[in-house]
Amino acid sequence: MKTCYLTIKSIVDGAENSFFADGKLERVDEKIKLSYCDDSALIRLTFYDGKARVDREGDYTLCLELAQGETTRGEIGINGNVGDLEICTHAIEFAHFGDGLTARLRYDILLGDDEQKMELHVQAKMKKGEV
Repeated sequence: MKTCYLTIKSIVDGAENSFFADGKLERVDEKIKLSYCDDSALIRLTFYDGKARVDREGDYTLCLELAQGETTRGEIGINGNVGDLEICTHAIEFAHFGDGLTARLRYDILLGDDEQKMELHVQAKMKKGEV
């Protein structure tokens, strides 16, 4: 696992938030794994076989399996209570190269008759000496 600099932009229902973080990036078999902290939460992104998985641990937990063009099930946990979510994935784009990774995830979290539109852009660049 190598350390990297991250630029992260999330867009939730049109509201954009950008920040920088240090992270860890590794390739294990055919999977690319990226992890970072956002406030007190640990976020892990895993890319494999054209799919993506988002895991979050902290004040609440989240586990999303994303498959482009498909509706999949995920989980959210708040105060020990766990519930199911449906996720409709529109786009999974990622490229892993010698000194980093770029990724874009676009999906909707379906909440009954409502939906929360989500987009995540990530750029990871290895720290000097880590390539």
